[in-house]
Amino acid sequence: MGLLRLAALALGLVLPASAQRIAAPQVRVAPVPFVVPVAPAALHTPALSQALALPKPVLPQASLMSAPSLPAAPVPEARAAAAPGPGPGGGPAAAAATTPKTVKLIMMGPPGSGKTTYGKRLSAEYGAVHISVGDLLRAYAVAHPEVAARMQTGELVDSALVLGLVRERLTRPDVAEKGYILDGFPRRLNEALAMEEWMAGVGVDAVVHLEVSHEELMRRISSRGRADDTPETFKNRMKVYREQTMPVLERFRNSTGVLEPDVSGSDPETNYARLRSILEKALKN
Repeated sequence: MGLLRLAALALGLVLPASAQRIAAPQVRVAPVPFVVPVAPAALHTPALSQALALPKPVLPQASLMSAPSLPAAPVPEARAAAAPGPGPGGGPAAAAATTPKTVKLIMMGPPGSGKTTYGKRLSAEYGAVHISVGDLLRAYAVAHPEVAARMQTGELVDSALVLGLVRERLTRPDVAEKGYILDGFPRRLNEALAMEEWMAGVGVDAVVHLEVSHEELMRRISSRGRADDTPETFKNRMKVYREQTMPVLERFRNSTGVLEPDVSGSDPETNYARLRSILEKALKN
C-alpha cells in the first residue's frame, strides 16, 4: 500500500476514502493461453520435419563383391587328398588318398543272408555309416508294442513308418560326411519308388543282393537266436520276400544294376572275400 496510508496508520489517523483507493501500480501479466495437448505424431508436419531435419552424413557404401569370403570347407571326397602326409612315399595320408570318395551301398537279401553281418564289416573297412533297418525297427518297437507284435509274425511294418525312419537317418551329418551302407531297405516296390524321389540328393554307388541257398538260410536262422527267429516266422518272411521284395530287386536290375555275390558257403571269411572282390571291381568302374 502507499506511504501516506502507512504513515496515517502509524499516527492513528483515518484517511479519506479517496486516499484509501490509492494503491501501488499493478503489473499486468498477459494471460497464458490454454494449449490443447497434441499427439507427437501430429507435430510432424512436412514443414516442421524439414525445418528440424539434420543433414545426414554420407558414408561410403561397401561393395558386396569386395567383402572377403571364408574358404569353403573341403568336401568329403577331397579331405583325404588335402590332408598333409608325413612326406613323399606314402603313409596313412597317402593310403587314404587312394580312396577317392565315400561309399554308398544298399544291401539286399533274404532273411538270414548276412546283410547286417557283412554290412558292419564293410562299414568298418570303408568308414561308412552302417544303417540296419531291422535295428531301427527293433529300437522303435521297444516303445511301440503294436510294431513289435507285427514283427513277431514276420509281416512287414507299415511303409510310412519305415520310410520315415530311414529318411531321417540318411539326412544326418555323419552320413553326408562318411557315406552309408543301408541294409534291409527297400522291401516293397512302393518304398523303392518313394526312395528314388528323395535319394537323388544322397546318391547310391551300388545295390548288392546276397545270394544264399535255402538250406543255408534255414541253418543260419536256427543258430542266430533272435526272439523273432522261429520256423513259422522264417516261413512267413520268405513268403513276403518273394512276393514283395523280389519285384524291388527286378526294378534295380533293370535300372541301376545289381551286384549278386553268392555267399552260401559255410565259411564267413570266404563269403566276405567274394563279396569284397565283386564290390571293389564295381566301385573302380
